[in-house]
Amino acid sequence: MAISKREKQILALKDKVAFGCRILARLGLADWLGHVSARVPGEDCMVIKGLGIDLGDLQKTTRDEIITVGLDGGKIEGKHNIPGETPLHAEIYKKRPDVGGIVHTLQRVTLAFGAAKRKILPLQGIMAWMVEKDLPVFSSSLMVSTVDAGKKVAQLLGQYQACHLKNHGVVVVGKTVEEAVISCIDLEDQAKLTMMAESLGKPDVMSKKEIALKKERTQIHVDASWRYLNSL
Repeated sequence: MAISKREKQILALKDKVAFGCRILARLGLADWLGHVSARVPGEDCMVIKGLGIDLGDLQKTTRDEIITVGLDGGKIEGKHNIPGETPLHAEIYKKRPDVGGIVHTLQRVTLAFGAAKRKILPLQGIMAWMVEKDLPVFSSSLMVSTVDAGKKVAQLLGQYQACHLKNHGVVVVGKTVEEAVISCIDLEDQAKLTMMAESLGKPDVMSKKEIALKKERTQIHVDASWRYLNSL
């Protein structure tokens, strides 16, 4: 039986979300905790990894573990339970129509900078623009599992690419799920470089002009990085 154009679109998004989960786990940025989502274009819904405790190792994630959820928090389809932090994703999508993909992880080095209220420095690469300004820090260490908490994070995130969740990790957004995943990886790299450089002395950060010129190549970087990760 033939499937509709919409069904093909959702399956493609599920495949991207599942791959994002696998690569983040493979790189040590997630284990069974954390989740990736993608907005379904033109609709008030998203595809998101099902509840982590039900699924286990994210490295084994397939499209079958990805469910479709309305931005009102109700499950539309899928055999797995809705993750507890669905409101985190839903409220950001409502607040930021430019966002097409969201990642939440507990990646350790980035988390440490948020907990210490230390700035991650723009030291290398195209995605250094993400940390040109201090990233905001959400003040609660609790799971963002209510609509009210989700709204507060979305408000704090504003137009930033990422937001620290105090002692709980980070949420990273992108125009697409590919950009959100690559940004998540690059943010951890910037945090590691900052930690290493500061242990050696006073880091020499990139200039605003350099950051702006690099930013123009963001899409090229995202596309090339996604192809590279798919080749591993």
